[in-house]
Amino acid sequence: MLKQFKVVSLRHLPGPPTELFIGNLRQVAQNFGQLCDWKLQLANTYGSTYCFRVDMISDGLIFTSNPENVEHVLKTNQANYVKPSMMDDVLRTEFLGADLFAINNDETSWVIQGKLIESLTSPRALKVWTEEVFAPHLDNLCTTLNANVRKIVDLEPLVLHWTSNCVCEMTFGSTMDKATMATLHSLMKKAGEIMMYRFTHPWLKWMKWCSPSQDQLDEITRQINEITCKTINNHREAIKTKNISSKYVLSELLCQQYTLYKKSPITDNLVQDVMMAMLLHVRESVGSCVLWVIYCIAEDPRVDFKLHNMLRRLGNISYDSIKYLRYLDAVILETLRLFPPTPSTFKLALDNDMLPDGTCILAGSLIEYSPYVMGRDETQWENADEYFPERWLHVERLPSSFEFPVFSAGKQSYVEKYMVMAQIKIIIATLFRNYRFEVVTHDPTTESPIYSPGLTLFPQNGMHVVPYLRD
Repeated sequence: MLKQFKVVSLRHLPGPPTELFIGNLRQVAQNFGQLCDWKLQLANTYGSTYCFRVDMISDGLIFTSNPENVEHVLKTNQANYVKPSMMDDVLRTEFLGADLFAINNDETSWVIQGKLIESLTSPRALKVWTEEVFAPHLDNLCTTLNANVRKIVDLEPLVLHWTSNCVCEMTFGSTMDKATMATLHSLMKKAGEIMMYRFTHPWLKWMKWCSPSQDQLDEITRQINEITCKTINNHREAIKTKNISSKYVLSELLCQQYTLYKKSPITDNLVQDVMMAMLLHVRESVGSCVLWVIYCIAEDPRVDFKLHNMLRRLGNISYDSIKYLRYLDAVILETLRLFPPTPSTFKLALDNDMLPDGTCILAGSLIEYSPYVMGRDETQWENADEYFPERWLHVERLPSSFEFPVFSAGKQSYVEKYMVMAQIKIIIATLFRNYRFEVVTHDPTTESPIYSPGLTLFPQNGMHVVPYLRD
């Protein structure tokens, strides 16, 4: 009966043609490797709000790239829209515990993490982190690039290793050894691929017991838990024997365990969840954006020349020296517009509702909005497909977080966004002052890059470049 109501509720919405019983499932599976661009094509064809029809497995989905609808979902009636159960099934119980990917913003983990991150992202704190953590860790990355000048090198593991070390030092007060870090990178990437596959193949939830990917995910979860638990225990022992600063997130949590938040004790599981949320959100966002900035600039010599000409006039690259470089900010924002780290976000409606554009929402309906599609919307951005950082220097009004939701918006904005931007700015300024890059990873027969399947927008098979030292 409920499915019949949802079928009727979606009749007034445009959308791709369906097949009997399976709806749009075949099309989703066929376009799995290019979901972002496929959804953009659908938006260009059917408008800013369209739907995938009800089928025998799922209850359909309403897709919107209308900023007013996004504001309604994330702010105006935010309490009615929560993380969908399909994400909880995979993320909360199997991989990431109750971390920031899987929870809603009234839960303890969100509150605790938010308070901790706020203390880490004041201008004074970011300056200290940049000078004492972010910049020093760049030395190893630059050493590797210097050893591979005029040779092909994959930047993805190098950039992810750098940002992971930065987050680890901020969180734990120390970095992981190289072998452990490499293992963690591999585990996270594989887990992301499996989870994305499950989100787009909903029938798998009835086949988990016989699915090879379930065994893989169980083993990945076990290994990640083993690494994080070992890190927590080592840090707890170090606190007992050494004078470790409480400025580190893990130190603060462990020192005040069971005392800071008496209504909800800080358990080891919660500590582990907060650790993973920080590592994943910052690592994934920084890694994705840095790789796409390098890609965009390498493909546009005009932007490369202009950015380098500005950077070479600086003295030392520091938090203060790059803080007000508007063109650097414009380059990063333009990259985030075209290549947002999280290309799509899903919400579940708890009660019946109506969106500002008149779309009726039944309780239990799944809603998707896509920063990727919104950033390439020709009705919102002039020459939307063009990489043109100067657009950010001449706009009369910067877009709101609902028009440009690359760090989410409303109460569920990423609390780490200032930390993410500080890391991106220091690494881009350092790299493009010292190097020029030639991208060799993309297929010249395609107009746009191919994306790796996963929850975060990374290039498929890494970002292979040839670095050249500047004169």
